[in-house]
Amino acid sequence: MLTHEDVIRYAYNECNAEEADIIQALIDTDKKLRQFYDRLTNTKKNLDSLHRQPSAEVIEKILNYSRKVDDLYSV
Repeated sequence: MLTHEDVIRYAYNECNAEEADIIQALIDTDKKLRQFYDRLTNTKKNLDSLHRQPSAEVIEKILNYSRKVDDLYSV
């Protein structure tokens, strides 16, 4: 039985060739599965396009924390 998790693995190319062929065939023949797959790939594409960067403040906090931890373990 195919699960949404299987379709997610397929969308992220985490299936072997045999699994991919089976999932693609099911997507091609099941309207609800096709809709799920289309929504998933559209969401993935939108998320991939965001390319967000942390603020300078966040980077500085991480670096300060790292320095403190390094000082604790360098004794």
